[in-house]
Amino acid sequence: MKIFKTKVFKNGGSLAIRIPAALRSDAGELFLWASGDEGTFTVSTKPPVDRNQAFLEWLNRDDGVAPEAWQGFTDLLAEMRTESTEYVNPFDLPSEG
Repeated sequence: MKIFKTKVFKNGGSLAIRIPAALRSDAGELFLWASGDEGTFTVSTKPPVDRNQAFLEWLNRDDGVAPEAWQGFTDLLAEMRTESTEYVNPFDLPSEG
């Protein structure tokens, strides 16, 4: 992951940021949302996904097909189930002492 430092400036009554050329996008619009931390926000070409809501909707679906936002997670679970490595319960390990 690359991190870019950019400038913040006033544009009329709003604040604006310069997007570095390396991050140039053909997107006609960007999505901006704030996280729980004050002053922390994300800029993306894709809208944010409420994963909790998506998971609840998936649980309540009749067809059992995972929404796109959860596909990577369900693929990982399927891969973990088919791995040939032997599972070791960490609570069964001898204690150090």
